Amino acid sequence: MNIFGMITSGPAEAYTREALHTFFQHTSLRDRDQFFLIDNDQSFAAPPNPRVRVLRNPAHLGFAANVNQVMRLAREHKADLFFLNNDLIFTPHWLPPLLVRDPVVLSPLSNFQLPYPYANFDCKPVLDLADYQGHEKDLDQIVYQHQATIRGYRPECKVAFFCIKIPFAVYDAIGFLDEEFGNCGGEDFDYCIRCHQAGFRIMYALDSYILHFMGKTTWRGGELSADRQGREQKYFQAFRKKWGYLLANLMITGKAHGLSSNEPFLESWTEGNFQKAVDLILQMDKMTQSADSLQPSAGK
Repeated sequence: MNIFGMITSGPAEAYTREALHTFFQHTSLRDRDQFFLIDNDQSFAAPPNPRVRVLRNPAHLGFAANVNQVMRLAREHKADLFFLNNDLIFTPHWLPPLLVRDPVVLSPLSNFQLPYPYANFDCKPVLDLADYQGHEKDLDQIVYQHQATIRGYRPECKVAFFCIKIPFAVYDAIGFLDEEFGNCGGEDFDYCIRCHQAGFRIMYALDSYILHFMGKTTWRGGELSADRQGREQKYFQAFRKKWGYLLANLMITGKAHGLSSNEPFLESWTEGNFQKAVDLILQMDKMTQSADSLQPSAGK
């Protein structure tokens, strides 16, 4: 059994409706599968599909809290959880590559990871709905050519949870997303670290490809620049407090400060042994903190 969840809000309603339309157009659901749409600001009108069950939050919740409420519903059925952004276009055959039975956290690829300039449709990393409309057949052709040439699964240290499958076996062992990072940001990479520590892999399903408009509920959805900076600063500081400076920089900014000359780390990273890589980083951070604590304080 699969449980699907999606968040929507008033400013992104047009994107939500397109996401719902293409989801049910290109997704074969089984009888017991369920789809929950979380109305995060009580602004969404009646859904266009009778299989959509609307959950209306009495107050705005952050990303992690919304994922967790659907995860609780999934747990009741011991179902695999699929959590989906509302600024997505689902494409033919996007779901089957994610239906493997292995306890692996899986994400499709999107135009952000793999842009495709095609004919008169530039499938670039960041798009608006108007860029896509009228190019539906172009996207179908991009997906067809992509799936004809790329197959398999690629291990990753982290994936953003824009469209994520978390099997029951994984979240039953790992638990819920951490809600201490703020409204949105950091909780997905935190979950990836926790998965590595528990021995679960994170992967891209390479022949699953969808369109992601990017940031339509945050930085491209009406969020003020100052609010974005405050949100990003908050989750980075929370992440650093939880995991240390080295891992925060690697996971949040993508910068391997202090790691580029560490041969054991580089070897495990190159081999895709991210469980070992994470453990090594945490050990290095602990050693650095211990060394700092032995330094004489200023003025003494």
